[in-house]
Amino acid sequence: MGKRPTQEFRLGFCERALLGEQKYQEVCRKEIKGILKKMAEPKLFSKEEQNNANYIKGARTARAAIKQAYF
Repeated sequence: MGKRPTQEFRLGFCERALLGEQKYQEVCRKEIKGILKKMAEPKLFSKEEQNNANYIKGARTARAAIKQAYF
């Protein structure tokens, strides 16, 4: 099992997608769906993620950016 990408890495994809780099947009959409699903069901967060307010804050920031860009 590979190590999960860091939040900075994942959100970096979203920033690139927002800048119009097509190859990152699909990755970003999948990532945001995963984050939103976790936000809807907090029990899916690991202890480490629950204790990491920056993860949740980053997810909300990415969610807002994607909503603005795609919806």
